[in-house]
Amino acid sequence: MSLRLNIVVAACSNRGIGINGSLPWKLSGDMLFFKRITSETKDPAKQNAVVMGRKTWDSIPTRFRPLPNRINIVISSTLSSATDNVHVARSFDEAINLLSHSEFSQQIEKAFVIGGGSVYKAAFESGLCQRIYLTEVLKDFNCDTFLPEFDFDIYKRIQDPDINDEIQTDSSSGIQFKFVVYQKTTVQDNDHSSDQTSLPLFISVAIDSNRGFGQNGALPWSIKKEFDNFINLISHTSNPGMKVAVIKGRKTWESTSALERSLPSVLNIVISNELSQSEDNVYLVVKSFNEALLAAKQLLNSGIIEKIWVLGGQQVYQDAIDSGLCQKIHLTRIQAEFQCDVHFPQFEDKFDKISCETIEDDGFEMKLEVYERR
Repeated sequence: MSLRLNIVVAACSNRGIGINGSLPWKLSGDMLFFKRITSETKDPAKQNAVVMGRKTWDSIPTRFRPLPNRINIVISSTLSSATDNVHVARSFDEAINLLSHSEFSQQIEKAFVIGGGSVYKAAFESGLCQRIYLTEVLKDFNCDTFLPEFDFDIYKRIQDPDINDEIQTDSSSGIQFKFVVYQKTTVQDNDHSSDQTSLPLFISVAIDSNRGFGQNGALPWSIKKEFDNFINLISHTSNPGMKVAVIKGRKTWESTSALERSLPSVLNIVISNELSQSEDNVYLVVKSFNEALLAAKQLLNSGIIEKIWVLGGQQVYQDAIDSGLCQKIHLTRIQAEFQCDVHFPQFEDKFDKISCETIEDDGFEMKLEVYERR
């Protein structure tokens, strides 16, 4: 599974979502909607996952816990270890790692974040949230927990044919509500004068025969020709006065060599919730792939850079491929098998191979392939 998060939330007009650890309203229609959205799967052999904080877990009546027919993941530093269909993560990042684990991900069709406020905030900041299922409660309530603001330039309202978006009235309370769906777009900003699809976005990666490219946060190989080819590729500019932007995840940045970090023609943009903005040789720290693209586009519009390179890790590569903005992939296939725990995503259904060159070094045969988006 390429991890994508969905948010499911009910909020009143002031964005309130809770009071004293519970919902301020009772809407049977919303409860049925929540159950349907988070439970239904196309593959009967799979289940959906629901990710929640401890207070949200505590707010669920005991007789309904864990939420049936769903894999429950509770973020808590105090709850005991996992039981059947309930898994405890100590942090949001740990929950994401659990969802991304290869064996675990094969059991899951979709992942839903269901609260509370801090978990929703972490989901937005992760850059992994793709869709928001929002129940708009059309009445004011006193609340102490609120849905974080999200960017309406990034999340656009869509029409889902399976969801009734007309105003409904709860038969017991008379409260009116409606279901609204927002979908994440690719890249948006306030400059609509240029075509986003024309961004000079490229990927460079070396993989082994099993598509692996890393083990324990480092390259599993050290091949001089492969490294030299990579450095020449990503640091080259057609205009000596210009630079390139390089987008990396935090783990990829931490594994980057001192030589690569200090390339004079490269501006490093690192995606991280932890890294300091003052890190040596880092031009900018951002919280999501979308933010990284927006920053790179501003550099492009300012005439500072001429290319944008995406250099890992696995999720960042997936985001670049899924964005529809990546024009070319420069892929080095090492004709050998290494022990790897991260793998390059499938892309061949979207790209055509336009060139291939074979080189050898240190006993390894490598194919330098270039793919272009169809």
